[in-house]
Amino acid sequence: MGEITDTAAAVYRDFVTSGLPASGANEPVKGDIRSLFTVIDSQVAILAGGGLVGSPAIKSTRSALYSDLAHAAGTLGVVYGDTTATYNGLYAKVGSSGSGSWTYSGIVIAPFVGLSLLGSDVTSQLLNVIFDQLGLRYWQGKKVTKAWTDSNYRPSIIETEDGHVYIPQLVARVGVSNGMTIAHGTDGALVINNGATEGILAIGDGGDTFDTSTRRVRRGVRVSKAWGDSGARASIVELEDGRVEIPALIPTGVLALEPPLESTSYLFSAGLVGGLQQLFRTTKATGVTAQITSSGNNGRPSLSADGASVNYASDRNGLVEGFYQPVAGGADHPLISRPVFPCWGDSLTNGYNAVQGQDFVTRLGSLLAPFGHAVENLGWGGQTSQMIAERMGVYTVPVTLSGNQIVAGANSVTAINGAAIQNWTSLVAATGHPPNPCYQFLTHAKSDTLTRKGTLCGVHGVMTMTDTGTAPSDTETYTFTPDTGYSGTTACPVGSPFQADLAPHCDETPILWLGRNNAAAYPAQVLTDIAACVASFAPKAKRYLVMSVLNGAYEGTGTTAYTNIVSTVNAGLAAAYSGYYLDIRTYLVQHGLADAGITPTTQDTADIAADIVPSSLRTTSGVTDSQHLNAAGYNLVATQIYNFLVAKGWT
Repeated sequence: MGEITDTAAAVYRDFVTSGLPASGANEPVKGDIRSLFTVIDSQVAILAGGGLVGSPAIKSTRSALYSDLAHAAGTLGVVYGDTTATYNGLYAKVGSSGSGSWTYSGIVIAPFVGLSLLGSDVTSQLLNVIFDQLGLRYWQGKKVTKAWTDSNYRPSIIETEDGHVYIPQLVARVGVSNGMTIAHGTDGALVINNGATEGILAIGDGGDTFDTSTRRVRRGVRVSKAWGDSGARASIVELEDGRVEIPALIPTGVLALEPPLESTSYLFSAGLVGGLQQLFRTTKATGVTAQITSSGNNGRPSLSADGASVNYASDRNGLVEGFYQPVAGGADHPLISRPVFPCWGDSLTNGYNAVQGQDFVTRLGSLLAPFGHAVENLGWGGQTSQMIAERMGVYTVPVTLSGNQIVAGANSVTAINGAAIQNWTSLVAATGHPPNPCYQFLTHAKSDTLTRKGTLCGVHGVMTMTDTGTAPSDTETYTFTPDTGYSGTTACPVGSPFQADLAPHCDETPILWLGRNNAAAYPAQVLTDIAACVASFAPKAKRYLVMSVLNGAYEGTGTTAYTNIVSTVNAGLAAAYSGYYLDIRTYLVQHGLADAGITPTTQDTADIAADIVPSSLRTTSGVTDSQHLNAAGYNLVATQIYNFLVAKGWT
């Protein structure tokens, strides 16, 4: 089916998990409904732009396009950033998928680095070839809607918003008796030469001058008069509607937006930095200007409904995405969670009890591979929900360094939360699980070395846990190492908070499977930790998945552990995260064996009666684990997550 139909089917599906009545009736989420109309808008935009069929192959270099032959005959190819200018343009695929070649069409486009971020996606931007701010945005007082360039990137055909089409290169170089000449400059703009100084036209009384590289049509209104400063730049501009503007108040190299974007306290502008379009914020009260973007091309800014943030488009990740940041400044984040899937959890996420490659994360990665989405396994065995939240950067961890200072190189951590560092055996000696609370956030049920990037006392670096020796006599050490290039000494008092980096995972689509190691004893802590994790996700339209906690072999109906896990934690998660919750525990108990094609054993029947995941989904090589799944069980988990993501339209 088409993208609109597929998205509508996902948004208005009958059940929470498509095709699974046991998952409960689905109530459409407002954010998902809005995403449906976004899809409709994008499809309409594509049709309006020429009715493209199929997905074009968009590459930054010709060599990258030539090496990708996995496209059907007739597929459109676009090269937009090759250092050899004549390689940029439109190509057509010849031959079947996996063979054949790309044929150049002869249609040249300018490198994408100079293009304004207009249109719904990269494809529409490249095909419409909208001029950058160094080229013509207006032609004869009319706004340019489309343009095609020649081999020198000068506009050879221009279409204006009133439907007229012009061919500027038919305009000849003109010379008149007073020495004035009119010609195209190297950037494609119209250049007027009056006398010895190119680009300066005498205008007004007393030899006042007007720099013709300044737009003759300013913000959609024709200029009637202009006065120049000593550098022959227009310092005062009078428009034909009677308004007077002072362009010099806009900092050098920054171009006013069309139309201008203004909030109560700030003016937002765009300019080219290193060939890329960036956004700037000018504080009205002080006139101070700051660059607020730095990566990729950024444009199409708008203010949020409450005026608290500025939204804009950016191609920093290869495709055009929406981003936002507070109007007063701060970190920017995607408007919608990026389609990257970090899987946070404990040994169930890590894949304990299955051979390498049979964990659910690896299987999920295979299912999502055709979509090009990355999946990351961030499951560490034995960790509680609090320890996982600390690793995510949701909570800070109080640490003490040797000498109470940070120097270049590895700095030894002498205490965490005021206590000496323990190995895993000592940490879990009392209950079999880490205590509550637990701040040894890199400690887990395996002897190895683990790291997490973050900030301590204003210094960014890496926290490292190294386990040496053999359990139970192994030794754990923690060190903090500043980033390369750090020098000097920074005071770091006892118990200073270390915060792991939230980004980039807070901007992505996390899958949370937390609580197996502390839900039975501390259900309220699990609910608190998961709520804090969800609150840390930065996009305005958050996408995430929370999964129910599994109860173990000795935690069936009638036990305190069952009540805490199923009746308290899972019921609380279902209520709090409707539309973002997958009850994987109930699915495995009630439907797992049938979907895996396994005939129930006597023990399986007893397990199901006690509302426990059946043993046949927990048995590997004849040994039944009390809580961890086997390859068949993990495969079922991956499939259910995949079905959930597809039903939500997040793939």
